[in-house]
Amino acid sequence: MSVIRPKLPEDPLHYDPAGLEAAAGLPAGGLARWAEPLEPLRDRVLAAPGPGLPDRLLADYTTPGDGTGTTGRAASELFAILGAARRVREAVDRVIIGGGGTAAARAIVDACCHPCHNELSRGERGGRPRLSFAPPLVDNDSLQGLLDLVAPAGAPRTADLLDRWGIVAVDGGAGAGIVPADGAAAGTDMDAGACLRVLVSALAAAAGRAGPSAAPSDELFAAVASPAGPLAELCLAIGRPPDFTLPAGVDGFAVLGAAGLLPAAIAGIDVVRLLAGARAMHRRFAEAPAAGNPVLQFAAAARMAEDR
Repeated sequence: MSVIRPKLPEDPLHYDPAGLEAAAGLPAGGLARWAEPLEPLRDRVLAAPGPGLPDRLLADYTTPGDGTGTTGRAASELFAILGAARRVREAVDRVIIGGGGTAAARAIVDACCHPCHNELSRGERGGRPRLSFAPPLVDNDSLQGLLDLVAPAGAPRTADLLDRWGIVAVDGGAGAGIVPADGAAAGTDMDAGACLRVLVSALAAAAGRAGPSAAPSDELFAAVASPAGPLAELCLAIGRPPDFTLPAGVDGFAVLGAAGLLPAAIAGIDVVRLLAGARAMHRRFAEAPAAGNPVLQFAAAARMAEDR
């Protein structure tokens, strides 16, 4: 066997509509007529800032530096995401992901992790933590169940690594609010914010810290927040600045930014290859005609199904 590892394709995905066309009574290639009208709409999507995230993150990550750590890969956001993920991953055996932007993290984890990730031993998980998601709505049973799991009676089970836990707080962008320190309403996602505040307080208390401004230690807490948003205010109130800022205008594409990549990297997913695949698919979406464009064909299939 060769010791040279083959270079895996960045763009292995394709969309085959043959089965759908047959079920819908369309001739071979008939879906294209549903996809072609979508081509003009592509420009509106391409004009948004979100789809370019993989290109930007990878370009910064692969740029040579000057050796000072202030330029190139060492200064890139993706390098910082990988570093923060390693910091959390090595310190805890469970990470609770909370806040208004958990959908981005859940999408990657559900698609790329072992279906029974949390049930595997730490060795079988490659030393990666278990992942739990805070309830998106205020659900006393679900929230209390998480607290019972990580800190029964308000204290950690033991000081052993396998009983240590942390929090990754992710903002959902515009419209996803977190309850600020003074308890006033902010945004529309109040439930996620309330749950997050309870978890942050429990984590600080479990580490021997208390009070409204108590903050978990760096290795137990990481946050991705919108600029000057409610989550950023919460971090400021506990004296723990956000680790990453959610870029403006990328709410729908947060899965390709720190909000999705940080939890994914903690779980052991190769986020560099994930971004490379996203970049390749974005180019196909931007350049390929409808007949050979998996994104437009999938959208056309959904449109046809709704119409029929």
